[in-house]
Amino acid sequence: MAIVVENPGSIFTESAYALYNSIKNADLPQASGRYGIDAGVRTALIELARTAVTRIGLQEIHANNMTGLCIWAGVVTTKFFVLRNHMLDSRLVRVRGDTGRADHYFVVSGMGTPKVIADITCGQFSGDNKAAPDFIIGRLPDIKPIAKAIGNVFGKTLYDAYAVGAAAKTFVI
Repeated sequence: MAIVVENPGSIFTESAYALYNSIKNADLPQASGRYGIDAGVRTALIELARTAVTRIGLQEIHANNMTGLCIWAGVVTTKFFVLRNHMLDSRLVRVRGDTGRADHYFVVSGMGTPKVIADITCGQFSGDNKAAPDFIIGRLPDIKPIAKAIGNVFGKTLYDAYAVGAAAKTFVI
């Protein structure tokens, strides 16, 4: 199975822009940690995604469910990267397997080469009989060892999804 990059349907894209535009600078946590995101910031971004989605009426997100949250958390993280990290070329990328409906969203930022990946919902995946970390953030070569250990992502590893997304010119926001 191949991994492809594509935009979601127009309703999801429109909703993603509505969420992005609803997030104000004052809503975002202060940057902390590597590339501005540590465990505390990640938690704050997840909570902001949940409350903002509910506030603008997109959908209800269940408290402990990361599945389905990646698009909304990715939108909030993209806005965080732009406003807090001043990484203006940050974008939200959607990847999926070429034979299924399942997908995953994460942030890619150009800040030079290689690209920086920020995935704050990767904990929904697992590999080598262990759970994925709650979040992965870093330049593509730096995160390769941990992302390669997380398999079963559209029949490939999480790193494969990141590499395809980083190389793509297609993005949601």
